[in-house]
Amino acid sequence: MKIYCDIMIQYKRFFPLLDLSIQENVFTDIEFTNNIKKCDLILFLVNSGKSLINIETLNKKTMKLEKPVGDNKLDWVKYNILSVANDNIKPKDYFSYNKPVILIERLDSAITWIREFDKYPNIIGIVKNRITRENKYNNVELYTGRYHAKLITDYLDKKDIIPVSNSKIKKVDIASKFFQDFKKLPKISEDNFKKFHALLFDFRSSPLSHLMNFYKNNMCEEKTIDVFCVHTIKPGVIGQHSKKAIDIVNKMQLKKEISCFTENCEKSVYQSQFVKSKICVACWGFGEWTHMDGYAMYSKTILIKPNTDYVKMDPDLYNSKRYIPCKPDYSDLEEIITNVLANYDNYQNMLNDNKDFIMSLSKEQVARNFWAKIKEIYNNYVNIA
Repeated sequence: MKIYCDIMIQYKRFFPLLDLSIQENVFTDIEFTNNIKKCDLILFLVNSGKSLINIETLNKKTMKLEKPVGDNKLDWVKYNILSVANDNIKPKDYFSYNKPVILIERLDSAITWIREFDKYPNIIGIVKNRITRENKYNNVELYTGRYHAKLITDYLDKKDIIPVSNSKIKKVDIASKFFQDFKKLPKISEDNFKKFHALLFDFRSSPLSHLMNFYKNNMCEEKTIDVFCVHTIKPGVIGQHSKKAIDIVNKMQLKKEISCFTENCEKSVYQSQFVKSKICVACWGFGEWTHMDGYAMYSKTILIKPNTDYVKMDPDLYNSKRYIPCKPDYSDLEEIITNVLANYDNYQNMLNDNKDFIMSLSKEQVARNFWAKIKEIYNNYVNIA
């Protein structure tokens, strides 16, 4: 199988998996080509700033490249992928070559912003780190193109409902132009929903991130802090969401019900306090997954977060065996914390299972799984065609 692979929109999120795939020699029956006419399959990465909805405006940035000398497979695979930046083919034209296309969607939310199935019928698959378990969540009213953001707005005062924002990152989110405010996106049929696959490709946004290393290697058996709830209060609905959880935890401490840690702090302090905590409250961010979810499982810390069971993630973290769900408005958070602390010993089996599960994950297996799924999607298409 020959693949024309354009991951240049956010290649730094894909290259760690690619490098490992080459090292593990998983490409025994896959070849990468920079000639789109000779390929069997097009693999195209989109993200929150550049996707199908604005594909007409997308252009490639050319790269200075030198052809590899010798037979080093890693060098040639990288060259054949990076050199697609210089072929003068615009992304909008990928769909005119009568080739099957698999999209890689780099989006924090489990909701998809890919809706153009009628316009681009040669889309045969979409892979994301996280998808929704059921299609219905894609087709309801969303806020700034996100289901979890809509759930947050349900309990906020109107004055506090302002778009998801991150003042530290100067990037344009296509939701700010196309999915402003409350809106239903074009409907996804059940047949097209079957094209979506929860498939890990972005290590950075997963329990296999390098950000997990401290928590993997620094277990603390003596938990002296009851609740850890540290979040940066960003502008917008996400900030209001985090602030409410922090306020509830702080009030519990003022009433001398618990000991807690909620202060913004240096990374080293954050890490040392986290591993000493019995419970963490992980608020939603730009998506449902947060790195704190992973920290908790490595550290044997009980994870409480807004009910995220509707998200299917690779690996599958969001079920009642792994965490304790609360309501998105945190109206039951105080009661849940009180009950968990009163029955803390009863959660040791869950904590041990979480630790075993998370430690069993390997980047090498993820790499094999990724390309196996790509081949499966393609082969199913060929067999049907």
